[in-house]
Amino acid sequence: MLLQLSNDFIDAIKRNDTDIINRSLQAYKEINELQILNELTTDKQKIVFWSNVYNGCFQYCAQKANPSDEKGFTKLFFTTKCIIFKDLELSFDDVEHRILRQNRWKYGLGFIKGGNRKNPLTSLMLEKLDFRVHFILNCGAKSCPLIVPLDIETAEIKLEESMLIYMANEVLTNRDEQLIYINKLFLFYLGDFGGKRGLKRLFFEKGIIKKDALNYKWKYVAFDKSIKLLNFRNN
Repeated sequence: MLLQLSNDFIDAIKRNDTDIINRSLQAYKEINELQILNELTTDKQKIVFWSNVYNGCFQYCAQKANPSDEKGFTKLFFTTKCIIFKDLELSFDDVEHRILRQNRWKYGLGFIKGGNRKNPLTSLMLEKLDFRVHFILNCGAKSCPLIVPLDIETAEIKLEESMLIYMANEVLTNRDEQLIYINKLFLFYLGDFGGKRGLKRLFFEKGIIKKDALNYKWKYVAFDKSIKLLNFRNN
């Protein structure tokens, strides 16, 4: 029920179906934490549900905020309790860093776990970190990955596709300069990828960089925070 609800919600956001959007938001308000715990028993289920909830609620709240700042959303936007259940009020930071990233500190580049030592959301967290969530979550910025609604049947395929698409567009090799240009999103979560060594291995295994470029120097490219909403993937 929860997975279908989250999928209907994000699909309604994409189609701008206000009736289903409003019904979905009301349905969330009738769901308690125990129901979430009972229905979301695997990491894949949690990724599907929380990614759809995050992306859907972010786009909904962002449109209502009518943003115009080219520098992106303020810190307050991410820490305000915008995601409302019956007995849970969550911020976007709660969902991303405390649930999907296993309570990692937002500003620790992925190397510091336990960002909130009194994390009340421990029971909702993933059992194992899956760095591919970084290619699914969209925070309304131009440099964010495209929004992809998830369902349990195709989640694995879409997670992999989203990762490969983002890396292909945001990791560029310049052989003349012997440099690899990398979007700063990868730096923000470097520890989640297993550090620079883990990220380099990932790029090589997925065919993003060739073997002869493994020793090239890296240059991080600015993450464009200017606002771009409803940036859905077409397929």
